[in-house]
Amino acid sequence: MHFYRSTLSAVIASSLVACGGATAANVPSLQPAGSGAPASNGGSTGRGEPTAGGDGVVAPPPSAQDDARAATLLDATFAALVSSRDEASAARAAIPYLHKSLLDSTGADLSADTRTFSFKKAFAAASGYASPVKITRVRPGKVTAIGFGPTGEKGRTVDYFVAKRDGVAGMPAPITVFFPDSGAPPKVSYLGSL
Repeated sequence: MHFYRSTLSAVIASSLVACGGATAANVPSLQPAGSGAPASNGGSTGRGEPTAGGDGVVAPPPSAQDDARAATLLDATFAALVSSRDEASAARAAIPYLHKSLLDSTGADLSADTRTFSFKKAFAAASGYASPVKITRVRPGKVTAIGFGPTGEKGRTVDYFVAKRDGVAGMPAPITVFFPDSGAPPKVSYLGSL
């Protein structure tokens, strides 16, 4: 396995050098399993401790106030998802908690892409998660703005990993919460990982 990883690293390094993407000296090598070397590209190591990402940018952890606001937002979002009998009524109930970049141009309904992909999956899976939500991990994001044109907004994202309810198998799933720089209330900006 070590030979394979070393060979793969060499191939990647050669490819990057050939296309001008990097020099061989600054391409990391893959460490063999059990070597004791960390294999992380950054993120968070649990409860919001910042670590450098792949580009060296360190994201600050969210404050306790941000975490409390996010927990309230996630509880309300999950309540909207599980208390509705069908996807259309769940979408209407969840709109106040979702970022405007997930909505259509009127702001009164989900965009077609959001409904077809992430929301459909979230609606189907929401009943398998704990209520009230149990946040198991927090990972600050690197995003500094979302949306485009009229839905564009500066701020930051944080992934809150929510646990399954007791008796349901599976790993906690990240829900991305966007905190606007304007100080407006946070909104869910991605929930398709449920």
